[in-house]
Amino acid sequence: MVLDLIQHIRCNHALEHATIALLVNRDDTSGIPVGGNSTVRGFYLFGNVTTQAIKECAAEALQRLRRGEHQLAISPFCGTNFVVSATLGTAAAALALGQHDHLRRLPNAVLTVLGTLIASQSIGRLVQEKLTTSPDIGGLQIRGISKRGWFGRIVHRIHTGFQ
Repeated sequence: MVLDLIQHIRCNHALEHATIALLVNRDDTSGIPVGGNSTVRGFYLFGNVTTQAIKECAAEALQRLRRGEHQLAISPFCGTNFVVSATLGTAAAALALGQHDHLRRLPNAVLTVLGTLIASQSIGRLVQEKLTTSPDIGGLQIRGISKRGWFGRIVHRIHTGFQ
């Protein structure tokens, strides 16, 4: 049961990324999403984008994921990448600075953090591929899209379910 819920979130996360990737490449969108958030029952898109554009891109994203275009499930702008970068950078800085003589070790800490930030791009992508998204969407369906305002911003909720 818990594993099914996690898999549903991973599939919705993949569809969220694929939908955003297609929205970004459209000529007729009035804007692009500035963020998203996946849940067990779908995902949210935050930003000034028309409901029609989201409907069309989400449907196309679903088809393209089913056809094996799994690269659409991975995004360089995913929060997973930021979490990986922050975690690795913090750990590297703590190790490089040690417990004493922090100022003298600061250049080493900066270089170490820079190295982890470069490495974390690939690691973040791997974490997305293995843990936070799943392009193997199986019976995932789009059940509807709703729109509302939230603190002066437009939010769309893409409702999904599994057959």
